[in-house]
Amino acid sequence: MLLSTKIQHNLSIPIGSYSSKLTWYMQEYLNMVDIRLSDISPKANEKAKIALRWIIFPNNKEFEKDFNSIEHKIGDKTVQSIRMYTKCLMLLLGTVAECVIVDRCSCDSSVNRICINIAQYRENIYEDYPDIHYEDYIAFSTSFKYMIYKNTISGQYEKYPVSDYNPKHTSKDIGWCKRDNHLTQLKVDKQELGYVDNAKLQVKATINSSNINADEYFPTPVICFDLCNDFHKISNELSYNIVSAHRICPEMELELEQYFRILGAYATGMINSIDISTLTVNEDVVLAELFRTPIVNIVQQQQLDFSGLTSIVEAKQKPVVIGV
Repeated sequence: MLLSTKIQHNLSIPIGSYSSKLTWYMQEYLNMVDIRLSDISPKANEKAKIALRWIIFPNNKEFEKDFNSIEHKIGDKTVQSIRMYTKCLMLLLGTVAECVIVDRCSCDSSVNRICINIAQYRENIYEDYPDIHYEDYIAFSTSFKYMIYKNTISGQYEKYPVSDYNPKHTSKDIGWCKRDNHLTQLKVDKQELGYVDNAKLQVKATINSSNINADEYFPTPVICFDLCNDFHKISNELSYNIVSAHRICPEMELELEQYFRILGAYATGMINSIDISTLTVNEDVVLAELFRTPIVNIVQQQQLDFSGLTSIVEAKQKPVVIGV
């Protein structure tokens, strides 16, 4: 049965709202980067931006020429700046990637089937397994308070609360629940791994796949957006646990690459505003819930890491209650 808390909304949001909100989110991240890089020289930061422009736009000969002119001048401070700007981009892009995957699962049954198969460790991720009623399950992100799906009869979007909403959880990004009972989630039973739980996926966006250690993501499978097309650099005995987004849906990967270039152009000073009007954006649902999520929820994990509290909790192996 449907939950009594079901709410119907017309969630139409103009594309202009996406652009202005993305600008605001990106600026929030960049402000944090500026604070962290306050002790690094402006020259190092500028060299970092030159390097990043070529990474983000590898086919641009002018950016390649600029990079070649400063490559031999890159020192530790510039490397530190590059890492901070990259982390800034990946934090926001990872959240956008969750929205992209959930939206694709909602409108493309084949993508939904593949993602479910990955979450359940199915041997062939493209197969239609008869013991799974794929059409009964809808994807949601645990980072957001609500899941939003279109009612095929009324044409309006319906908004449901996410039962295990947890924006600070770093290893369980996407799950599935029954379409007619959102408290019933899809399970995974991997007995040889001693793992029985709700089926979940992690989402990872990276510009250097060689930095990925598959052991860190065990036992929840990962969908990886390898934005520099270097997924082959992942080398680990558990690499089966990480699947390139390209294998699932090339168009989905292309969409995130477009966001990556737009955000990267803004972060490196190439543009002073964000325009996503050229993207194929579903104006009614893509990113809608992201733009209802306070920025503090998205960056809180990073702030905890900087404070040292995360390492203390891990060392003590005990939960810590933080006053609000």
